[in-house]
Amino acid sequence: IKLLSEKGYSVTSANDKDFIKSIVAEHCYVATDIEAEKKRLEKQGGVIASVELEDGSSLLLGSECFEAAEVLFQPERMGLDVPGVGELLKLINFSGDVTILLVGPIATSLPGLKERIIHELPKDVDIDVIGYGDEVNIVAGAQQI
Repeated sequence: IKLLSEKGYSVTSANDKDFIKSIVAEHCYVATDIEAEKKRLEKQGGVIASVELEDGSSLLLGSECFEAAEVLFQPERMGLDVPGVGELLKLINFSGDVTILLVGPIATSLPGLKERIIHELPKDVDIDVIGYGDEVNIVAGAQQI
């Protein structure tokens, strides 16, 4: 909502919020490397999608498509003083099987989430990440089959 309001789109009604949910479901994704994604987008002209609004005008979506999910990894972007997914992953003891349950239909349906989790894992951990619907199972070290 914040990203769209910065573009001048006003979110005031329940219908607007449902519309935003549909935008997220259809166009948003998790970037493995947000800076590289910004550069790629710039080279492509800055527009990922165009969404028609109720009044017939168009809302052009660019970096919002991947920046919306970035709050999972950088919550401080929304003024939140909590650790992001990457920081939380660094706190896990990867000596055996670890299951991370991803909560929420939006978060678990975002393309690229599994790849970003792999990217955020400590590099010295020998892992395999397996997605099962709403779960990501991380099998570490000698526990791998």
